[in-house]
Amino acid sequence: MSKNAATLTQKPRMETRTLSTCALMCALNVILARFMTVMPSAVARFSIEAVPLILTGYFFGPIAGMLVGFVGDTVGCLFSGYGWNPIISISPMMMGAFAGILRPLVYKVNKPLDIWRVALTILPGKLLGSVYWTSQCLVWLGFTKKGLGALMSVRAVEALLEFVLDTLVVMLLLKTGVFQRMHLFPPAKKEDISVKPMNLIAGLLVIGQIALLAVLDVSGKLPLTNSALALPARLGLSLMTLLPIILAAILAFLGAKQEKKD
Repeated sequence: MSKNAATLTQKPRMETRTLSTCALMCALNVILARFMTVMPSAVARFSIEAVPLILTGYFFGPIAGMLVGFVGDTVGCLFSGYGWNPIISISPMMMGAFAGILRPLVYKVNKPLDIWRVALTILPGKLLGSVYWTSQCLVWLGFTKKGLGALMSVRAVEALLEFVLDTLVVMLLLKTGVFQRMHLFPPAKKEDISVKPMNLIAGLLVIGQIALLAVLDVSGKLPLTNSALALPARLGLSLMTLLPIILAAILAFLGAKQEKKD
C-alpha cells in the first residue's frame, strides 16, 4: 500500500475516534454536572463537571473543548429543571477553550511539582467563566437578587474548591499514563508543543471581551440592558460589543484548521 493510500485510510479513523471521544467526554460532563453534584443554593453548586471539558481541550484543542462545553450544557439542561440559555453556556465553553489554548503547558508534566502547570490551564476558565461570567449572567437574567459583588464573592469560594478538585483529578489522570497508552495526549510531534499564534491571540481576545463587558457593566453602558434604546439598536450595539469573542472564535477555528493541515 502506498503512503497516500495509507493516509486516506487512516484519516477517517482518526476523525471517528475524535468524534467518539468528544461524545464520551460530553456524556461524562452531563453525568457529573446533573447527577453527581452538590447544590447548597439555587445559584451555587459543587462538582467536577469541568474535568471532561479540560481533557477535551488537552486532546483536541480549543474548538473541540468549546463544542463539548456547549453541547454538554445544552443536553444537561434537558435532564434538569433549569431553563437553557446560550449566554450562560459560554462559561463551560471557556473551560474547554482555555484548556485547549494553554495545553502546551502540560505537555511535559512528569514531576509532582508540575501540578502548577495543570492549575494554570484551569484557572482562567474558572475565574472568567464560573466566577465572573456566570455571576454576571445570573444578575442580568434576574435569577438572583444579590448584587454582582456579593454573588461573585459566594461563587469565588465555590470556584476555589472546584479549582482544587479539578486540578487534582486532572493531574492524577495525567500521571496514570492512560492517555499516553491511548495515544490521546501528549501529541507525538515535537512541533505541536509550541503555542500557535492564532490560538494565543484568540485567548487574549476572550480575555479582552470579558474585560470590555466588565467595564461597560460597571459604567452602566451595557447596550443590552439599556432600556432607553430601541430593541434593534440594543441588539446591534450588543453585537458590536461581542466582536472580540466573534473574532476569537474565527481565529481559533482557523488555528484548528492550520493544525490539521500541519
